[in-house]
Amino acid sequence: MQNIILIFVLQVVVFFLLYFLLKRRIDQRVRPAALIDRIRSDIEEIVTELNRTTDRNITLVEERIQRLNSMLERADKKLAMLEKETDRNETSSRTYSQILEESRKQSRQKNDRQEEKSDRKKEPTDQEKKANHRSEVIDLYRKGLSSDLIATRLGTTVGEVELIISLMESRS
Repeated sequence: MQNIILIFVLQVVVFFLLYFLLKRRIDQRVRPAALIDRIRSDIEEIVTELNRTTDRNITLVEERIQRLNSMLERADKKLAMLEKETDRNETSSRTYSQILEESRKQSRQKNDRQEEKSDRKKEPTDQEKKANHRSEVIDLYRKGLSSDLIATRLGTTVGEVELIISLMESRS
């Protein structure tokens, strides 16, 4: 029995030792300061990685902004050049339009003068008008038109047309 008690006491002592050892290890691993230290180091690693990524992204964005600004500057220069060219073209167009208008006015005036001169020279006499009128009546009669149609076309009376036709027939 003594052996049994001794074994029992030894077992109890071993259990207590194991209990204290395990408790100490668990306390070390689970103690708040150690947990906080581990969490802090993990957070620091994450923040460092985020900072690196952010810096890289900022650099990319700044490069793109610079490229866009240079493109905008080039576009502004091209627009300024285009506006200058447009102004030059408008000025040229206005000048050419004025010159063209002046030349048209001059040619109209010249034509008007020539027409006045030719009207004075070409205005037929009453005798020439009557002769032309007679020849038109005779031509239309020979083409086979009736006296009514000839009078309507030439704006004369039917009696006049018939008189001209009868004079022509008596001469032939």
